[in-house]
Amino acid sequence: MNETTPHNNREASAGQAELWAVFDFDGTLTRHDSMWRFFRHVNGAVRFALKFVRATPWFMAYFMKLRDSSECKLGAINAFIGSVPPEKLKQKTAEFAILLQEDMRPGALDYLRLLKSRGFRCALCSASASLWVEDWARQAGFDVLIATELERGADGKFRYSTPNCKNDEKVRRLREAGILRAGNYTEAYGDSPLDAPMLRAANRSFLKPDFAALLCRTDLPVRR
Repeated sequence: MNETTPHNNREASAGQAELWAVFDFDGTLTRHDSMWRFFRHVNGAVRFALKFVRATPWFMAYFMKLRDSSECKLGAINAFIGSVPPEKLKQKTAEFAILLQEDMRPGALDYLRLLKSRGFRCALCSASASLWVEDWARQAGFDVLIATELERGADGKFRYSTPNCKNDEKVRRLREAGILRAGNYTEAYGDSPLDAPMLRAANRSFLKPDFAALLCRTDLPVRR
């Protein structure tokens, strides 16, 4: 367990506060990045490889910093799934929710259940698109999903309907949802610099959490 220093040192008033646990997804709850696994699942190995070659300009633009990372991400999304019919995509997202269960870090889902048993409400706050994490989040028992939202145009191409949910955008969306507000007690869990603003905004934060170890916590507030 790697715990960060609380940003504002506010203490929990468990009898009065609304308790929230906010989790990043990729790399925090999962062992791998979900976007690439989703692309591979939708396309199959051969078609995924072919589309990977076609998406090379977006990868080059990203690594050479020729374009914004969010623009490159959207380019990759369209390269890999922009031509997939909506009904097939719906089927594949449902299947993917089951596959994601196999990629969870040890103890992650047990820890989520422990928090909920103590009166915490749980939010998933991810830069991944809700398109491929929403079904899993619902099945896992999250109360709120905050993610990058996409919309599909008449041409079949995807566009952002919200900003890419990373860095300060995570904090903005959490405040908009009423989770990060005065009177609440919030714990945040993340694994990368993109989660840093969210971790700083919480009452208590955990960087690269070891969920198996956290199951032994004796200092969890309890909602009464």
